[in-house]
Amino acid sequence: MAESFVFQTAGKILGNLTARAFREIGQIWGVKKEFKRLQLTVSAIKVVLLDAAEQKKKSRQVEDWLEKLQDVLYDVDDVLDDFMTEDLRRKVVIKGSKRKAAKNFFSSSNSLALRITMSRKLKKIRSRLEDIDADRKQFELIERVPDSLVAYPIREQTHSFVCASDVIGRALDKNRIVKLLLSKSSSSTSSSTIENISVLPIGMKNLTTLRHLRIYECPSLTFFSAKSMRYLSSLEVLWIWKCEKLSLLEKEETMMELPKGLLSILLSGIQKLKELPCGFENIAATIKYIRIEDCPSFEKMPEWLQKCTSLTKLQLVNCMLLESLPLGMHQLTALRELCINNCSEKLSRKCERETGEYFPWISQIPEIYLK
Repeated sequence: MAESFVFQTAGKILGNLTARAFREIGQIWGVKKEFKRLQLTVSAIKVVLLDAAEQKKKSRQVEDWLEKLQDVLYDVDDVLDDFMTEDLRRKVVIKGSKRKAAKNFFSSSNSLALRITMSRKLKKIRSRLEDIDADRKQFELIERVPDSLVAYPIREQTHSFVCASDVIGRALDKNRIVKLLLSKSSSSTSSSTIENISVLPIGMKNLTTLRHLRIYECPSLTFFSAKSMRYLSSLEVLWIWKCEKLSLLEKEETMMELPKGLLSILLSGIQKLKELPCGFENIAATIKYIRIEDCPSFEKMPEWLQKCTSLTKLQLVNCMLLESLPLGMHQLTALRELCINNCSEKLSRKCERETGEYFPWISQIPEIYLK
């Protein structure tokens, strides 16, 4: 039932907004008050959802209200995911920067612009939600508590940065985790260091509950073990950042298959990347976020992109050889944001509003950023 998904999404949003990670994000990004207002609005809506579920049987207006609420709550969830994503990017930048640069992260014009953009996104979605909340009042819905209190706990974000300094915990536990990631099988150990790893080990297939995998600054990493990735059945987020030697070129016997439930992928600083591998196509049905940045050889988006009907954000940054988009962009009906930043001038001209060759294909996208 749709209302059960609305109830769960509202619970997830509230769980995130009250978590320590988001309290820190609110403080750092200067949106603490916005988060609080959002929390209060979602809370006020959530307590009447059970009554709304009953009333919709008698009222088409209430049913329409629930459908609109569902759309807005999904967008709220996406915006909060954006904050989490950008904050993780901030931490990665700081991790690789000198201390002085880290202190001044938000002082650069680009970072300041990002902060303003994120703040505007939050205010915009909060305003939409408050409009929905205002509509609620005309139905005189009653606050109700479930007969048996059902909690929707937010699972702790399980993720792995393949970087020794990112493994947090007691020293013994840390060593065990590092050995697990580096061992060629679950029963063997390795004396290698993360910095010298050239292939993600087959032993990773044991991490079947891993949801987030972020691989950062592995200078010796050259390719993935196809067998390792396909077993990560719970994987939702895959980030690969600053692995200069990594090649995703495929041979039939080593074709890399990503888990079908993947929601978010970021590929950054991969010098040899020319296009997305064919093995990525099996994520088309679920992928919501694609970001490709600082890939100087990247020159082509795949034709299967038109199958990504759940894709909400496509960001292409610093890919100077990229001159075209695939046919079928108009079929991406869920796409809400297209960002093309510092790619070829030819591509930017093709996407210009009204005059660009591609504009009829992308005109339905609410937010288009060309820089």
